[in-house]
Amino acid sequence: MQTSAMKNTKRYFTTLFIVLLSIFLFTTSQPVLANSFENGLEGTASKAGYEKSKIFPKNDIGTTISVIVKAMLSVVGVLFLTLMIYGGFIWMNAKGNEAETKKAQEIIRNTIIGIVIVLAAYTITTIINNLWLQTSNTQTKTSIEDGGHGR
Repeated sequence: MQTSAMKNTKRYFTTLFIVLLSIFLFTTSQPVLANSFENGLEGTASKAGYEKSKIFPKNDIGTTISVIVKAMLSVVGVLFLTLMIYGGFIWMNAKGNEAETKKAQEIIRNTIIGIVIVLAAYTITTIINNLWLQTSNTQTKTSIEDGGHGR
């Protein structure tokens, strides 16, 4: 039988391990050189005779919203993974305790419901953003064909 001091010690070392592992993973990651990749694409495109504006569209509200939503989804994905691991950890350490098992199942169920809601919201946002960009591109193309008079 474990005493409360042993449980607290176990909880302390588990938390310490998770924190140190997280710090290690976040500090040892390598930066992605997306900027140099984009510059390489621009150079290749210009040598091939394509205009920069056609390949890399201007930053409009739709593009900005898309970037923000994708960044938030990255954070939500990490949170989802963390909660799933936490729920599984509680379940595995329940050792037949019904209350702990139900708590773990509730965490996992609520996490799955949450990620389904977030994915549905992302899908709706993507559809609206694509419609927005499609309308925006059609209006821009029409105004260019009209000589910029916007008829």
